[in-house]
Order: sequence, then C-alpha cells, then structure tokens
Amino acid sequence: MRPRRALLLFILVACGSRHCSFDPSPSCSYRPDRLVPDAATEAITGWIDTVHAGDSHACALLTANTGVRGSRTRCWGGNAHAQLSRRGSPDPGEFWWYSGWSGYVSLGVGAAHACVFGLATESFDGGLSAECWGNNEAGQLGVGPDESVDGLVEVARLDLSFSPIALGGLHACVDDDEEGVRCWGDNRWGQLGAPNEECCDLQPAVLDPEGEPVNPVQLAPGTRHTCASTFDDEDASHLFCWGNNEFGQLGHGELGAAALPPAEVSFDLEAAPIVLAVAAGPHHTCAHLLPAEGERYLVCWGRNARGELGDGTTESRVAPARVELTFEPRAVYAGGESGLRFGDDLDLVEPGASHTCALDGQGHAYCWGDNSAGQLGVAASEPVLTPVATHPEHRFSSLALGGRFTCGILVGNEDLLCWGDNPNGQLGRSGESSHEATSVPVFTDAFAE
Repeated sequence: MRPRRALLLFILVACGSRHCSFDPSPSCSYRPDRLVPDAATEAITGWIDTVHAGDSHACALLTANTGVRGSRTRCWGGNAHAQLSRRGSPDPGEFWWYSGWSGYVSLGVGAAHACVFGLATESFDGGLSAECWGNNEAGQLGVGPDESVDGLVEVARLDLSFSPIALGGLHACVDDDEEGVRCWGDNRWGQLGAPNEECCDLQPAVLDPEGEPVNPVQLAPGTRHTCASTFDDEDASHLFCWGNNEFGQLGHGELGAAALPPAEVSFDLEAAPIVLAVAAGPHHTCAHLLPAEGERYLVCWGRNARGELGDGTTESRVAPARVELTFEPRAVYAGGESGLRFGDDLDLVEPGASHTCALDGQGHAYCWGDNSAGQLGVAASEPVLTPVATHPEHRFSSLALGGRFTCGILVGNEDLLCWGDNPNGQLGRSGESSHEATSVPVFTDAFAE
C-alpha cells in the first residue's frame, strides 16, 4: 500500500471510530416492534461514528459506552422497501436496529437501501463481509432483482484490512486491495465502471490506463455515476468519474446519456491540485481541492437546476466551477432526492431536488441548492444559489444530506441533529417538517440488549 494512501486510511480509521475491536458472534436478534423505554432509565450515552442519509431514511453507526464491543447500526425514517433492515410499518420517528454482528467498520446508505462492512458473520476468519438490506429492484443488494430478499444479504467476503463502503442511488462500491474499485448493482448507465456487465456481481472499475487496479482514497457514487479519488506511484492526485453524463456530472467528455468509461477530471490549473475529498449528489459532483499554491477551495459540476453547484446560477456545467465561498472549507457533502420512483419502470428516472453543504475549519455549516423543505437550515424557500450559514449556533463534525433533509453530528460526536422534510420520520421524530435543527435520540436503554 502506498505511503500516502496508508496515511489517509489511518486518518479515516482513527477519526471514524473509537473502537477497533470486534465481536465475531453471529447474533441475529432484532429490536422489538414497539419498545417503550423506562422513563426512569437514563439514556445510554456513546459515540456517533457516522451518519448517512437516503431519500427518506437515515442510519447511524453507533458505539455505546456500555462495554458493548464494536459498533451497531440504527436506522429510522421511511421503510417502504425494508430499508430499516426489516419489513413493517414503523411509526414516524421510530428507531429500528439490526445487531447481526457488532464489528462494523463502515456504513453506507443509498436511496432506499443500506450496507454495512465488517467482520464476516459466520466465523471469525479474519475476512471482512459486505452485507446489505432494503430495496433491490436494480440488484443493489448484490443478488438478482428478481430474487426475494428479506433481511440482510451478504454481498461478498473480501480480504481487506479496511475499506469504506459507498452507496449510490441504486449501486454500491468498495475498495478491494487486490482488484481496486469494485461495484455492484444498477449498471444501466455504466456506473459500475464496466459498461457491458450485468447488475449484480462485483465488477472491477479499471482506472489505470494500463489496465491495472487502482486503490482509491475515496469513493463517491451518485445515482447514475461514480467518482473515485486516488494517488499514483509518484504521489500525484487524480480524480476519475464514470457512468452517465447527461448533466455533465462526470466533469469530462460530452453531454449525453451514453455510458462513459472511467476518465480523469481536469481542473484546468497550471499544477494539479490534491483532491482532498469528493462528494457526489444524484446528478452533480463536488471536489475539495488543495492547489499547489493558495488556500483550499471547492469546485462543483453537473446538474444545477436547483442551484446545487453554488456558483450563483442555475446553469448546469460539464467542467468544474468554483463555489462562491467566503471561507476556507474543511469538508464537502452532496445529496438530495434521486428522483427514483420505486415500483415503476426504473428507466423513467426524473431528477429530483439536490443540495450541497460544506464545513469550515471550526465546524460551521454552509449549504446551498434546493430548499423546498428547509433542508438548508433556513425557512423553506426557492433554491438558494450561493452558500448560506446553516444553524451557525452549532459546530458539526460531519453532515449527511438526504432527499429533502439534512443531519449533522455535533462536535464531540455524542449528539445528532436533523432538519428539513419529515413525512416519514426521517428527522428522528414524528410531526411536521421543520428547518429548525431537532435532536435525534439515537442512544436509548435498548441499545445494549
């Protein structure tokens, strides 16, 4: 493993979880249908490792201060496609969690499915397993779309030391040490990086011009496209994107719906910048850049009908355009509705709402794009075309952008707030939508069961 990539992966592990121990026991107990906590029992505290959001649901990777080894996933919100890990109709804001095993390393959430990556469930053999649940209409769970799915599905076992799992609208990707980027699921727009392959087997995405595997630093799948940042043998930074380019979301090539193979994004600078991070919305992409000289900044490209590029216009762009920021960014996030209408012809995909957010060096959030439900943290309005301060009274360690809602982990990683649309309880509570940040009670006395 190259020194630069090894260092970045160490940072990801160190910052993403305070637990590196795992529980290999294959427990498969579900949370009861209805749990009424004892009002006299103090809520269990712990660490919120990460939070991810889909179109109408969200999941968090949690570590409790109870002696429970490893981490567990807890989900809430819409459940029409069992994306909360089990079938049923929970009340809005009700939390469900699956404790299949406690050795989670990575969590990803798609439009209406989710995946975890951790120790294999059947035995502790040193291998890692990717397991998924929820909607499978395009084979995004790693099995044929015509197969009946109930609960978790093991996609594959991989001989990896660590890999973040990244989910798009209808597909998912991981980093395989031996084969580089590997993706599965929907491939109608070539978003798996292998345009001629079918949906469900893991496909290697060839990024290297010589046909050799390339291990990414970060993966960012959208709805119809995928991007990956990496370093070459000379420690030069590169960003590759592939799949659909109807709105220019690949940052290269001609506009059109045809599947495009992986190709590098050019930032039109005299010296190539370091790609610190990449974020993919449904049909747009943003990159956090460190130029050879000067301060860090953000660029975005692709669909811009809702102002998601943050350049002050609604003009879609095929080449990276600089975001109008008044601060030096620390992180970038992209999300929004994918426009997927499950149960209908999946080819009839109409782009939905999208928004984008960034954090500054102190953890203050700024967002722009669609604001039809107050997902930018200000009263619902027409699209906001340039960054606006989002709940400036709070400082966030990370954000998650869902369909028309946003969640953020507060600095300290012990509290989670959400705001925006709420018809399915995706804000972690029942009731009306709100642009005000509301607390999500992710830790309860049920967590340790």
